[in-house]
Amino acid sequence: VTIALVNALVEQGEYRPARRLLGDAAKKGPPALALALMRLHLTFGAIEAAENALALSEKRGASSEALILHRGFLALAKGDHGPAADLFTEALSKEAGNVTAATNLALCLLYSKQLVRAVETLENVIRAEPCKAMTYPAVFNLCTLYDLQGGEGHHKKQMMRSLVKMFAPEDFDVAACKL
Repeated sequence: VTIALVNALVEQGEYRPARRLLGDAAKKGPPALALALMRLHLTFGAIEAAENALALSEKRGASSEALILHRGFLALAKGDHGPAADLFTEALSKEAGNVTAATNLALCLLYSKQLVRAVETLENVIRAEPCKAMTYPAVFNLCTLYDLQGGEGHHKKQMMRSLVKMFAPEDFDVAACKL
């Protein structure tokens, strides 16, 4: 219920009440609420507040997998692409089909001028678990990377659209393929 209320407040542009509500709930609730608070702080560039929320989630017993992923988010927000990439790689080693880790790792690789590895990262996660990995951010980011590669990018995006039709939910927005 708390997350639904926070989401509604954020959608209405009521960020302070959303952070206050989630902050109060995170102090007493499960570690997932502290992690959600951390992500909300990162959305607004509040790095120190995000660090505090991460520390709270650790105190409240967040799983090691969740902590690794969220430490990656924090490192990425600080512009520490190398350490962030290491953390997202570690998250992927623990859960190979983690689309969030793969998408963020691809972003770190792109920032580190490793376009080919960024493309391979997203292609591998989609290839491994197409039904689970066929998310709008993963498809959109991969198609954007195809644009950056040039050459066969248009053909690769057409192939991605075919995969979307085969594996994505019916309501998936094919605009992610950028054709």
